[in-house]
Amino acid sequence: MKVRRKLVLNKTTNTSFIVLLLLLAVTTVSSISSSTSVTFQVFDNGSSQDGIEVTMIGDEFPTADTPEEIMELFAIQMSHVEGIVVHRHGQQPGTVVATKAFREDGERITSFDQLLPPPPAVVAVDENKEKTNDKKDGDDEDDENEDDTGEIRMDLRRIYLVAEGLEFMWPFVRYGHLQILSSRALTPPEDKPIVLESMSDSPRVFRIMNFFSHDESEFLIDHATKHLARSTVGNANDKAHARADAGRTSENAWDGSTYVAKRMITRSFNLTRIVEDVGKIDGLQIVRYLPGQFYNEHPDYFTPGSDKYFDFSPYSGGSNRFATVFMYINDVEEGGCTVFPRTSSPNPTKPPQYSLDMFKKYSMEYHMVTKCHTKLAVPPQQGTAALFYSSTPDGRVDPMSHHGACPVIKGIKWGANIWIWNRQRFGDIKTGLPRPLKIHNTLNVTIYLSWEGREDGT
Repeated sequence: MKVRRKLVLNKTTNTSFIVLLLLLAVTTVSSISSSTSVTFQVFDNGSSQDGIEVTMIGDEFPTADTPEEIMELFAIQMSHVEGIVVHRHGQQPGTVVATKAFREDGERITSFDQLLPPPPAVVAVDENKEKTNDKKDGDDEDDENEDDTGEIRMDLRRIYLVAEGLEFMWPFVRYGHLQILSSRALTPPEDKPIVLESMSDSPRVFRIMNFFSHDESEFLIDHATKHLARSTVGNANDKAHARADAGRTSENAWDGSTYVAKRMITRSFNLTRIVEDVGKIDGLQIVRYLPGQFYNEHPDYFTPGSDKYFDFSPYSGGSNRFATVFMYINDVEEGGCTVFPRTSSPNPTKPPQYSLDMFKKYSMEYHMVTKCHTKLAVPPQQGTAALFYSSTPDGRVDPMSHHGACPVIKGIKWGANIWIWNRQRFGDIKTGLPRPLKIHNTLNVTIYLSWEGREDGT
């Protein structure tokens, strides 16, 4: 196995003039010889920096009884390749082993064939947008993120290693980068491929296109309309502590039983590449925002240490909300974006005066309107979704993930969201409570157990 270190820079400038079109050619491989070699890049979970080029022959790829075992063996194998460093917060670099491996299009690595180079990638100018070479005052004349040739080639597969106990996170490549997802990882609802667009590295935010159909949207709206109630804040699973709040003025309903809701939940799990588990979701929430309604800045995660009987730190084996998938069920005439107030917009604008005049000066809504024009925001477009993470790739909660729903200025906004946890969600199970445990050793050797806990033994 040959290794060559290659530094891959993380680019963040605006590439909204460029659309990446992957040529979905059908590659027929009659046979892969055991001596066939392939070169690919290996990255840490969610990273687009410090990629390591690895060349492998067929004989070196692991074999096992199940796809899950093959993926784990391959991930462990790559963890020990010189130069590859897998991270998990709280552990020394070089001591962390990966147990999952994913391709850049979302496929789990379970066969040598998946490491073969992808179809050619080309870049074309979006004819619906004006391209200009005029630079604004203060722009960098040597902006390396602008591609004058109009072509970008990605000739190698990119493999992402996930540390034991953590979950896969999509990598941010550069602002505007488009990644077509493999239909083997996520089945499209219609005849269009699902596309993931990079929007922000910190917080980690993506825009998902072609995520669901008009029929699915209409079904969710029709079903939720009968059950809408004033939205609350607090723990949705604990009605005693859920309360109305001036910072959240929408209406919502819950749906986890209809066939469309189940379909959307499964699709969201597949998008995050987390194995579907009813214990890892809070349910599917449907929300409606009328003109003037909004949701002030807030996090989706629970603060570590806020409950003495539950560990909210993912890196230490605890559980928290890991990813949020927010689906835009309809087109909104104006307003209604999902905004991330702690990071700037790559294309800031000045809010129209009439949108500010809708609200009392210096009110929460007034300030949110300004943030929605100057901070990173995902527009509400039917069939698309925002995917963002409440955690960093190494397992820490991410304060940069604070977000809010921009006030609707014109029209009505319908949305649906699901919170996906990295492990069993907060609820009836308390990780700090004592419980009986029986272990039966079926091996002919002595085994040793270790666990983390508090000084009092809990």
